[in-house]
Amino acid sequence: MSDADSRPRDMEGLHERAILLWIHSKMRDAKLNPSKGIFFALTDRVLPESIPVPQNAIDLCDTLNDALGFPPLTKEQKESLTARALVLFHEYESGRSTFHIVRYLTWANWLSYALGAVALLVRGLSWWIIGLVGAVWLCNGAGLTAAKMAEREERPEWEVPAIAVLHALALLGLVGISIFRLITR
Repeated sequence: MSDADSRPRDMEGLHERAILLWIHSKMRDAKLNPSKGIFFALTDRVLPESIPVPQNAIDLCDTLNDALGFPPLTKEQKESLTARALVLFHEYESGRSTFHIVRYLTWANWLSYALGAVALLVRGLSWWIIGLVGAVWLCNGAGLTAAKMAEREERPEWEVPAIAVLHALALLGLVGISIFRLITR
């Protein structure tokens, strides 16, 4: 795969992900400079030793532009990114960031798997529960794959929301049928 194929569709999305990763890293360890790790995660390349290590998220965005062959950020773009970084920071602090949503969904998946397992152990074999566990697992994988593909290429706008709805239905079905099987005889 060439570098052009692995680039995100737009620099704004790349900048937003870089800022989110920076915020997430700094909230976990304020002394850490996550620039090299974020650079690698977003470009699949190691930050060259000849480039000074960025000291903040906006400098990292500028470094990403340079490394990917885009023009340097203008003063207006830096101001806009700084304003967006503040919004993302407040979303992160309030628990509404992408990181939190993924964490909540992961916990919901594992709790539904556990509930399904308990229902299977208590009430015996149920093809409904086994099928819904498989559906939740497949929908989760499809959602992650579609989201990654949407970053790199043009995809139908309905694809990720449709998978999210199917995932939610499978998750609710698994929880509902598991509870139903546990409370009925």
